[in-house]
Amino acid sequence: MSSTRAALRGTIVALLSYVVFIALFIVQSQLSDPSPVIGWVLLVVSIGSFTMFWPVALAGALAGWLLCRWSCQADPWDWLLNMPRITARAANLSINVAALIVLLNCAAGLLLMRVHP
Repeated sequence: MSSTRAALRGTIVALLSYVVFIALFIVQSQLSDPSPVIGWVLLVVSIGSFTMFWPVALAGALAGWLLCRWSCQADPWDWLLNMPRITARAANLSINVAALIVLLNCAAGLLLMRVHP
């Protein structure tokens, strides 16, 4: 497969997933607050689609191109196996920092829910 065709397929997949996201947003907004006027939802969807179309399309194209480039190699895993490894101490530190960030985020969310019920 050519790189251009892979990028086009990636763009199509990304845009279809965005369309599914928009459909789910509309369904959720109508189920949570049913109203006869759907104008506000359509305004949000149209502005969001206008501003997010190109970033979503570019991300999909880049992902498709990179996957094609990676899969077309003779041994796609060779570069990964030959990468330098990190020490166990550095890996444990990274895991602990990530866990701390998650805990702080949860604590902030709980505090905000407590302040504004």
